[in-house]
Amino acid sequence: MQVLAAGPALAGGADGGQMVLTFPAGARAQPLAPGQASDLLARMPCWMQLAGITDALLAGHNGAGRPDREARPSLEDGLLSAWSGPFAWLLLAEPVSGRRLGDLTDEVSLAQLGAQRSDSPPAQLAAQRLSARHAELRQAAATGLWMVRLLAAGPAPQAAAQIAGLLCASADLDGLPYALAPMPGCAGLDEVLDGFLVAGHNLPAVIGGPPGLAPGTQLPPSRARDADISAPAWPFHASSRLVAALARPPAREVPGIRFVLRPGFDVTPETAVIPDAAWAGSSDPAVPVGTVLDWNRVPAGELAVPPASLNRHAFVCGAAGAGKSQTVRGLLEAATRAGIPWLVVEPAKAGYRLMAARLPGVEVIRIRPGELGDPLAGDQPA
Repeated sequence: MQVLAAGPALAGGADGGQMVLTFPAGARAQPLAPGQASDLLARMPCWMQLAGITDALLAGHNGAGRPDREARPSLEDGLLSAWSGPFAWLLLAEPVSGRRLGDLTDEVSLAQLGAQRSDSPPAQLAAQRLSARHAELRQAAATGLWMVRLLAAGPAPQAAAQIAGLLCASADLDGLPYALAPMPGCAGLDEVLDGFLVAGHNLPAVIGGPPGLAPGTQLPPSRARDADISAPAWPFHASSRLVAALARPPAREVPGIRFVLRPGFDVTPETAVIPDAAWAGSSDPAVPVGTVLDWNRVPAGELAVPPASLNRHAFVCGAAGAGKSQTVRGLLEAATRAGIPWLVVEPAKAGYRLMAARLPGVEVIRIRPGELGDPLAGDQPA
């Protein structure tokens, strides 16, 4: 399985030859060559649109704490476990401008006022939905609103329909006022996204809506407020929370995606806040021993040890190959630069015999009792 991410806001820096992503936080990615993403997407011949349903009544239907929440399949237990053949899904999220967001808010507000003038149950239900939608749009002024296009793909029309259904069932939308529904028919990616690639794609396509409106008709703003906001639509406006839920990668390791445990150590060295009592009055600088990494493995500052602390006990432990010897060698190098003498007693291995090569211009004496020559003199100074 491969996860492709594109967008300037997703690039959070570099870590060696890898890119650090801002979402998912701490993820690492390999840059793709030009045209490689298009080639991967073109391998799927059948793409199906997934319409969005916006309904405030859905927010509390399957919220956290309900017994049926545990019965719903997750992405890993649903689509990724039930489907073993080729598949793909694509999420395109286009940020809505502040001006367009203001127009949408005004339209929903007017529709809400119109619904509140009627005492009929359908009108009151519509007023409840519109009120929640109005509040969400007002909040989107700070958190963002998106024009969402969601697609599912498979090697054949029947496979694409099954994948679309599994994706709708596996998406974790609990607590959100949204639902997903596959639209009939499938086509090539270029054909499905043809309306997105031409001008005028900011107007929502409504499936359903007022009587006499053909499915897929583009509604002008003057009539958009008369439509049923809970009708399935593609594309559709959605909050940042829904975009994050749809863009969520697998939460556990699957073939092709490697997971690593996040470190749980302190990221603010205590020596920077609470200095050693013996070192507080000393003019000797602290001895740097490395760089602190935060839980996303991003450098968060230098770790330095007070000279007085080096006279106390230290214990370096770790699994084989974790870097114990390298840590000690780095500490010895830092101690040498700070003018602190040191002695290494190594009865078994020879991991420190090449310290002279790591410290050019510094006299390092290696003593190996039992060798030919004077055992006290050992090798000549390096």
